[in-house]
Amino acid sequence: MPDGDGSATLTTTAWFRVTGLLVATPALKAAGQTLTEWVRAGHRYLDSLAEGRSCDPLANAWLVPAIYQQDRSLLPLWWQLCELTPDQPWYRGHCGISGLHALPPESAARAGGFPKELAEGLNRFGLALWRLQDEG
Repeated sequence: MPDGDGSATLTTTAWFRVTGLLVATPALKAAGQTLTEWVRAGHRYLDSLAEGRSCDPLANAWLVPAIYQQDRSLLPLWWQLCELTPDQPWYRGHCGISGLHALPPESAARAGGFPKELAEGLNRFGLALWRLQDEG
């Protein structure tokens, strides 16, 4: 076993590699859906491993459900991320935007156009950034 086995650095590196592979390889659909269910279950311990914008395994983990979502059940999560609730740092807003961008359309008639949810998410994210700026 390597000296760092079980360390936060090793865990973070592993999460970055797994999520990077799943985001880049849509053929791994079953693995992507499994990780999506795991993230939806609320495994937020990844939050404690975040070191800032450049090292945030939880944000990377949220990009997997964004890509592999098959229904609109994650819409509340994407709104929450765009609104930058007090428990979310500003740099996680892009996860909400990514989720809204890949959200399946409400109906076949709405497929192919600019998603109205994405426009609303950009508005919510902008307002949240403005609020944070006003708060200092």
